[in-house]
Amino acid sequence: MWQKAGQPQRPLALARNECWDGTGRAQSGASLLRNENESMGSKLNWFVAGVTAGLTAAAIGQELAKPPEERTWKGRVAGVPYSFCLREWPEVASEYWNPGSDKIITPHVIGLGWGVNFAALFQRAQELLGQPEGAPVSMKSTGSPDQATAPVTE
Repeated sequence: MWQKAGQPQRPLALARNECWDGTGRAQSGASLLRNENESMGSKLNWFVAGVTAGLTAAAIGQELAKPPEERTWKGRVAGVPYSFCLREWPEVASEYWNPGSDKIITPHVIGLGWGVNFAALFQRAQELLGQPEGAPVSMKSTGSPDQATAPVTE
């Protein structure tokens, strides 16, 4: 078996639950598991990037298939919303903070997919906590050990 210059030779005998990593040291089972989990995360990242690139290419292709006068650069591909129109800053900001809308998940103003309307999320959280709208919320202790982290209105 040929070996690259500068690489250590693999030892003939490795301890049980260890694996040769090519750096001159053996890896324990715990570090192998960590490397395997990192590999799974890396594979997931590549998968998500591939799906995103594919959907973006499909959306652009869908628009280019239309006659130029019918292109809106806004629509849906495989159920995912897209918008490639340049918007003004207030429109972009309203995607993330729009108190006039009850929708928590909204289509992106620019790009592919969905965004979160934090104003609607905050309003919904206030409703679930039973607090009146507009009441200030703080994380002060109520004095009871059982409710030490419960939010209270001032």
